[in-house]
Amino acid sequence: DAPQTGGQRWLSTLRALWRARDLRFLDRQEEAAFQRKVHRDVVRASLCLACLTLVYVIVSLVPRYLSEVGMKNNEFRWEPSDPRTVYFAGYVFTLHILVADLVGCVAYFRGHLQFVNFEYVTVFMCVHLIFMGYTGTKWHTARLFGQVPEDVWLEDSGDLAVGEVITVFGQISLVIAACQVVPIRTHISWVVPFACAVTYPLIAVALGMAMQSAAPRLSIIVPVLCAFAHLSAFRNESHARSKWRAVHTAAER
Repeated sequence: DAPQTGGQRWLSTLRALWRARDLRFLDRQEEAAFQRKVHRDVVRASLCLACLTLVYVIVSLVPRYLSEVGMKNNEFRWEPSDPRTVYFAGYVFTLHILVADLVGCVAYFRGHLQFVNFEYVTVFMCVHLIFMGYTGTKWHTARLFGQVPEDVWLEDSGDLAVGEVITVFGQISLVIAACQVVPIRTHISWVVPFACAVTYPLIAVALGMAMQSAAPRLSIIVPVLCAFAHLSAFRNESHARSKWRAVHTAAER
């Protein structure tokens, strides 16, 4: 065989690393049996995650909406030129996604939608929540329209920065929940921490941040925490697969 060039060696190394992170069994029937075993737990965890997120969004959104509508000097109306329209419309769309997930999970437990892989459904929901959490803050909705956030929301920069800190904390918590609580197989669930790790630096560069001084450090901390969450999920799945195979082999004997 012809000796590999430097680029080919790097490509071979990357392919080997990619195959190493795939824990799926080589036997398709065995993998399908394992997937059926964990799928019900995925649906149950997805249902709980959607319920908690739905309650949080409603509790935080309704008072915010009522306060904006009740303002005398800056009353909110559903106008396309108002950044607050995008803000509230985005969260209304999020509510629809959460309710759809709840209905889907309940339908699954009642014997319907058995053909749906809720691993992909849950990952889609988490990625949407991550993207919406970053782009749907008060600061960024105003920046998307090229307006000053303090003038749009009539809040000082300190309050907007606090909201941004809560958002970052919420996104990291969501990644940890998706990786640790919802037993999605890691060859699918890696999309969630990756989306969180990439979205924050991109949004910080494109639109800026309310807490400008902390943005560089958070651009490093967030990806690192996401990487640890994924590695922990990888380790948990490896242990679960070993345990399941041992039980399955003993049962066959």
